[in-house]
Amino acid sequence: MNAQTKTVAGTVSDDKGELIVGGTIRVKGTQTATITDIDGKYSISAPAGETLVFSYLGYHSQEIPVAQAKNGKLNVVLKAEDTTLDELVVVGYGTMRKSDLTGSVSNTKGADIIKQQSFSALDGLKGKAAGVNIFSNTGQPGGEMRVIIRGIATINASTSPLYIVDGVAMSDFNLLNPNDIESIEVLKDASAAAIYGARGANGVIMVTTKRGNGGQGVHVSYDGSISVSTMARKMDVMNSKEWMAAFKQGLENANQFQGMNFDTDLSKIFTDERLFKNGEPIYDTDWQDACSRTALSQNHQLSIQRTGADGSSIGAFLNFTDQQGILLNSYYKRINAKVSYDDNPTKWLSTSVNMLVNHTWGNRTSDNPYSQGGLRTMIEQVPFLPVSLDGEYMQNNMIRTTAILKDKNDPSRGYQGFQPEGVGNPVEIFKRVESMSYNTQIFGNAALTFHLLKGLDLKTQVGVDYHNGRNQGYTPFKPHQIIDMSANGSASASNNSSLYWQEETYLTYIKDFDKHHLNAMAGASWQARKYTYFGASDSKFMDDYYGFYNLGAGTEKPSVGSDYDKWAMNSYFLRLAYNYNNTYMATVTGRYDGSSKFGENNKYAFFPSVGLGWLVSNEKFLENNKTISKLKLHTSFGMTGNSEIGTYRSIATMSQGTTLLNGSMVTISYLDKMPNANLKWEKTAQFDLGFELGLFNDRLNFDVSWYYKYTSDLLLNRPVPESTGYSSIMDNIGAVSNRGLDILVKAYPVQTKDFQWSSTLNLSFNKNNVEKLDEGASVDPVSGKRQITLDGFVGYDMLIREGEPLSTFYGYKRAGIYDGVPSNWDPETMNIPGTVGEKVTYKERQIIGNGLPDWMGSFVNTFSYKNFDLTLDMQFSWGADIMQEFYHSTVSRFLTNGLDRLYKEAWHPTLNPNGKEQALRLNNFGMGANNQADSDWVCDGSYLRCNLLQLGYTFDKNLISKIGLSNLRVYAGVNNLFLITSSDYNGYDPDNSSRLGGNNWGTNRQFFTYPRARTFTFGLNVAF
Repeated sequence: MNAQTKTVAGTVSDDKGELIVGGTIRVKGTQTATITDIDGKYSISAPAGETLVFSYLGYHSQEIPVAQAKNGKLNVVLKAEDTTLDELVVVGYGTMRKSDLTGSVSNTKGADIIKQQSFSALDGLKGKAAGVNIFSNTGQPGGEMRVIIRGIATINASTSPLYIVDGVAMSDFNLLNPNDIESIEVLKDASAAAIYGARGANGVIMVTTKRGNGGQGVHVSYDGSISVSTMARKMDVMNSKEWMAAFKQGLENANQFQGMNFDTDLSKIFTDERLFKNGEPIYDTDWQDACSRTALSQNHQLSIQRTGADGSSIGAFLNFTDQQGILLNSYYKRINAKVSYDDNPTKWLSTSVNMLVNHTWGNRTSDNPYSQGGLRTMIEQVPFLPVSLDGEYMQNNMIRTTAILKDKNDPSRGYQGFQPEGVGNPVEIFKRVESMSYNTQIFGNAALTFHLLKGLDLKTQVGVDYHNGRNQGYTPFKPHQIIDMSANGSASASNNSSLYWQEETYLTYIKDFDKHHLNAMAGASWQARKYTYFGASDSKFMDDYYGFYNLGAGTEKPSVGSDYDKWAMNSYFLRLAYNYNNTYMATVTGRYDGSSKFGENNKYAFFPSVGLGWLVSNEKFLENNKTISKLKLHTSFGMTGNSEIGTYRSIATMSQGTTLLNGSMVTISYLDKMPNANLKWEKTAQFDLGFELGLFNDRLNFDVSWYYKYTSDLLLNRPVPESTGYSSIMDNIGAVSNRGLDILVKAYPVQTKDFQWSSTLNLSFNKNNVEKLDEGASVDPVSGKRQITLDGFVGYDMLIREGEPLSTFYGYKRAGIYDGVPSNWDPETMNIPGTVGEKVTYKERQIIGNGLPDWMGSFVNTFSYKNFDLTLDMQFSWGADIMQEFYHSTVSRFLTNGLDRLYKEAWHPTLNPNGKEQALRLNNFGMGANNQADSDWVCDGSYLRCNLLQLGYTFDKNLISKIGLSNLRVYAGVNNLFLITSSDYNGYDPDNSSRLGGNNWGTNRQFFTYPRARTFTFGLNVAF
């Protein structure tokens, strides 16, 4: 043994005298370690000048110098952690001990959020908090995401939660750099969220960003990653061979079922020698491959944190993110700089400043799939057309047609040999159509805290969230064949800016006396937001020289527009939290809100809540219980509001137009909307009941909450008599409820010296129901319940009906395919078509699906073996339906290309008598097809996704200290490794949606979406 090495032995026990088995003893800063045996004994050799670290799950660690061992003996007593009592949780206007909480609050650490290295923090939060459902509407870089906490409780107002970052409301949370986040708390029930009153009905997401470090000195760290992304899943479309066979079968069907007599010799029809040889296609283009790429992205974060001996601290953070899209020419980039400074200049004053500047820019393909953009045409473009020929992008109308197909029964009737729908070349669209967006954000706050008396503080803070955005779009002089795009180029440019500010001042009083703990807070808030917009567009350019930089070069009459918008709020709030003997707790909250958005008679409203808790495990009858280490019961009831609607909805507004007067066109002004002085916010009453249970020294933990939310005064446009001169008025007309269960299970199955395994199961169940609708709703003749149908698409509508959930699909149920035998069908209940091979549906529309999932969740496992760590993150959704709107043009009709299903499952009396799809019909020859939606478009939207698989390695500190590093970890991972869906789902990803923006409740509707990527990431974390 080395003379400088000392052997230390002894026992480790807890503060109750129980021996600790499997406790870890480690030489600080090294990998030298051992564990206690079945008798709590240990023995370890360590240099005499080193320090031993004693640790065990659920207990406070101890650091003891080797030199303190007497004659090589050192017995250690570990004190049990009381995390329930000590852990601080961020809530509205301050923090509270977790033991004092009576509401449902989920906590996620920033380190877990950035594991995925995603552009948005919402990607990292997905699946981490029970009751929080996050939908990725698109795979587009920087794309929109939807967050729904405990179900959808609105129709017209926003479903998004309120985002509070370092105490300031943030309007576009998707832009925030996730590397800056220290932790996220989600306030889910009324006891937690009611402190935000009229803006808390959809829940509140509280974000704490990084500041100066906790210990003295300077800490510098770098986190960087490089990612490679590819298309994770393709839509199964027809290749050239299948397309030609389908076309021929369409001709044969026309002859057999529609009385035609077409010549089916394809060599007489497809005669373009550049593309065909003897009627056989020369090319077989996979347009999805042609439009996609292997994308290389990067993310770099530099952090400098310093804490001085006087207690002041400063943090400086710089980030650059470059997210390249898997579709051509799509990307999103961000430069982010953040500075924070905290100081205590005197005993009676603390100061805090936090400021970030965030600049993002990128080129996006249009997320609107209903025009002929690239997302649609890369599925519908015919496969026998090459991307380019002789250096020119190929278009449908460039196909040379030299044969005229004649109807032999009517020689005067002729058809062009091939007339596909006029869709553009998707590669050209992605490469040449520009849609640039820029946004600069300045966000932050400054606060003064006056320490008036012991435990009594007065804090006043001012916060701002400023955005300056610019959008520029240009459709080139070519491609001129694209529908909805100008024949000679079109350009647009717009600028918008918004300034949100808030000033809040509040008193906080925290006092412990005997067995009583009091945490009281009261204050006032003022906030306002102003928005301005200016935009212009023009078309018919002589060439592409200027793009969108010179709108005046257009020769069409230019279009200009501008807008102005402003709202303000004034609020008063209080919270009183009381805890007796760390066992019984109660919280009372109230907020009085006034908003300029609402009617003259309802400007203000009061939002109260009350919560009760009982920490049962602190009762004497559970003391020293070897099974139950923690048991807490909690319940709450309260009111929150939703004011997130457009401004000026309660007042009459003016519009301008033109009319013919005395033979001349004159400009007129008129009232375009009825006022409603009684308009008020939607109110949500919520009851919550739950428990927290820890077993076996917190090796197994449960956090379960059941809730019931009732939202009344739903905001919707209510029809009014035509005699008023208007069609509708914004009013409060209905109610929606949400019942659900949030379940969080955390377990630590294995905790040994070298191997540790932790596991988290997160489950969210929700059942949504429309409770009532008031005047303006029609009455369903079958059920007698009031209902509203709106936002439809080719044969189906979204249904809002009493007794049914929101996001209900209302359309025709498929009965089968007409085989030409009338006696096989019941004409009293079914729509019998006039053509053999056409689909048959029931006569009356009915509910054919719902887009809301019953269950969503995640199962996350983390394994550590010595210096290695492995994370496996699985996510799932069950119970939702998807309306596959893309069936309209890829399955139900044959105009261009379509899904492989169009050919393989098409009905034919002999070749495929059990086919699920209607017989192939050549729409481009006027043969027609029923392309209206029905239940066959609806599929099971359940899925299981491997969200993240990541392997990391942390280098031994003894090794890296020689090169001046305090920490070095390298890792490699893959996002979206695999996805398991139902067999009848034919889109890119069941988590995507075509319905973006203001469509809050019509979820799981897909036309054509930006595909999701599979991403391989390599990164490192370095600290100096």
